[in-house]
Amino acid sequence: MARRGKTEFVDGFATLRATQRYGLEKKYSGAKPEEEAAPSTNKPTGPPKSGGTIGRTVMPTQYQIVCYACGYEFVIRGKAEATQCPKCGARLGLKDETITGAFSDELVTAGKVKLAKSALMNGGMITANDLVIEGIVKSGTLKAFKTIEIHAGAVIPEELIDARHLKVGEGATVQFATPKQFGDVEILGELNANLKATGTVRIGPTGNFLGRIETQHLIVEEGAGLSADVIVRPTTPPPEEEAESAENVG
Repeated sequence: MARRGKTEFVDGFATLRATQRYGLEKKYSGAKPEEEAAPSTNKPTGPPKSGGTIGRTVMPTQYQIVCYACGYEFVIRGKAEATQCPKCGARLGLKDETITGAFSDELVTAGKVKLAKSALMNGGMITANDLVIEGIVKSGTLKAFKTIEIHAGAVIPEELIDARHLKVGEGATVQFATPKQFGDVEILGELNANLKATGTVRIGPTGNFLGRIETQHLIVEEGAGLSADVIVRPTTPPPEEEAESAENVG
């Protein structure tokens, strides 16, 4: 680190005079002019100087976890098989699971659960942070503390869809007969619904939305389809904050 202090100024004219005076002294003293040293071809063998190369430290991946015991949301670094909720102290399993074939058991994890195309859920209960539905769900209980993804070919009764966020995968067709509310919604397939979103609705280039939509933020990408009554209401401060702002202005 450079030492801070008083800045020194060099007089160029004085430097030139000193150089000329040094040359004259060498000339009349009989000393031979110094020979220019040949450029060295040897590569430095010592350790590299500091500051030559900057190394980058890879930070561990962050995972957003929702405690399935108390609903508290927190973040951990790095992937693990289990962790402890910092609020209620519950020990949480974090393993991702894939279900194939018939299923009617109970599965609880703070990781991701995928019902593969060959899966048939008939009863039982699945609780996870994220749910990916590719197979058939006839009955049972599903709970996704974060996102439920419905992919092409999936079959699931709408009353079993319980999640904070919704994602309709490419090629999937989802229709809700009753009004639904989610946080964020991503549509890459087709969704026909009376939908309210408290976050952002994104209709991707392969997505199509029909019905009615009320949201705070709407993103319609090029190639997307939208045929609906649309209401976009950005976030507004609570009445208390509005009154306080008015008083400050006055």
